[in-house]
Amino acid sequence: MTPQALETRHVRRRQGQLARRMQAGAFVMLGVGLVVALAWVLLASPYLRIERVIVRGAEAVPVNSVVLAADVEFGTPLALIRPADLIERVSTLDRVGEVQIVRGWPKELVIEIKERNPIAVTVIAGQVLLVDDQGVAYAGKITGAALPRVQALDDRARKAAVAVTSKLPDWLQVDVAQSRASTPDDVTLVMRDGSEIVWGAPERADEKVDVLRVLLRLPSPIYDVSAPDVPTIRNTAHVPAPTS
Repeated sequence: MTPQALETRHVRRRQGQLARRMQAGAFVMLGVGLVVALAWVLLASPYLRIERVIVRGAEAVPVNSVVLAADVEFGTPLALIRPADLIERVSTLDRVGEVQIVRGWPKELVIEIKERNPIAVTVIAGQVLLVDDQGVAYAGKITGAALPRVQALDDRARKAAVAVTSKLPDWLQVDVAQSRASTPDDVTLVMRDGSEIVWGAPERADEKVDVLRVLLRLPSPIYDVSAPDVPTIRNTAHVPAPTS
């Protein structure tokens, strides 16, 4: 190969390398431009800023209370909203059990809440509180039908008492006036007629209901189904487990 041909080949190689570098640089600049444009749209554009806050799921909780608790500044870019912060603030409302934040592009922020469902009342430090189906005590207005009372030594015992009451069949649940527990394993139900059902731990609920259904045919002030295999009633040392 002649010196002239070698030089030509070298020049073409350098031109090819330069072209590839320019092409790569163009792609980088294009990528940077797209990132900058996207950042502008999300953060600086007037088209993706909060103009309306929508609250869903609020019935007992006033919508205004949810909006005030969220403390959202109108005009804030939706992309800058921190859902965890909003959830934490809205969850401070007594009757709010769960919170979910949804960005409603382009200009809406949606706050979805699930209210606590009161199934009992309790007294803590002299204050009458509602108790939801998770055993959480909270302040609220007592309305509607009379709710059973929960008397528990601590949070764990209260949650066990509520777990028992909430899983009772309707025919039994409506007659419960009070549930009490000093530990999670010694729940006792006080019925509206004054009789008591020693339930024990929340486990084996279906078996205990089946046993109790038969046991209630025998008049007694106390029914003990804490061990459903060997249920007892007052003045009876041992009653064989019912078979039907």
